[in-house]
Amino acid sequence: MIDEFRDPVLVIVAHPDDIEARCAGTVARLVERGRSVTYILATSGNRGTHDPAVSAAALAARREAEQLAAADGGRGAGALPPLRRQ
Repeated sequence: MIDEFRDPVLVIVAHPDDIEARCAGTVARLVERGRSVTYILATSGNRGTHDPAVSAAALAARREAEQLAAADGGRGAGALPPLRRQ
């Protein structure tokens, strides 16, 4: 079934860790088969810490850096630049 995915592949998830938790293995297999994979995250990841010393902006920046590193990961997946509210 994985060979039925055509290029390019777009992975859309709500939260920054959803790809790793739900479909990282599929994404890895697609990239190994030469597919072009791009991620879209619907949220910035600026929530989800119990540390009062970490601001929402700092947490979002950390999550963004984590996702960009995970998307690259030496396997060739990509990530679109973050959308920001103006």
